[in-house]
Amino acid sequence: MADSIKAKVVEVGHNIAEAAKKAGHKMSEVAEKATHWVNEKAHAVGHRADEDAQKAKHAAQETSETATKE
Repeated sequence: MADSIKAKVVEVGHNIAEAAKKAGHKMSEVAEKATHWVNEKAHAVGHRADEDAQKAKHAAQETSETATKE
């Protein structure tokens, strides 16, 4: 009887370990996807900031050219 209880406990222990392993892998996948999304958004924001800086520089140049012509 003790052997069958021990075997059942071992089996349950293995099942718990396997479930924890699967959950850990799933969490890792989700974290990787989130990291990828954040990197994409940061890259897009960087491009947007660069575009805005270029537009501001161009507008400043146009304003200074207009001011010197008058």
